[in-house]
Amino acid sequence: MDKFCKLDLQMLGEMKFVFEQVLKTGEIPVEQKDKARFYARYCEQLQMRIQKQMEMESKK
Repeated sequence: MDKFCKLDLQMLGEMKFVFEQVLKTGEIPVEQKDKARFYARYCEQLQMRIQKQMEMESKK
């Protein structure tokens, strides 16, 4: 697996923010809102996993 970097975390954060904004303000179909919610949660979980992996690699 390739190493992750701070840019990956930043991009995921920005994607999560965009999906959350779409949910708050967008006039989008319900099924798209469900997808946006899923993507926002996925980004958040992926951020945490990447951060953990980066911390573990820095301790080596």
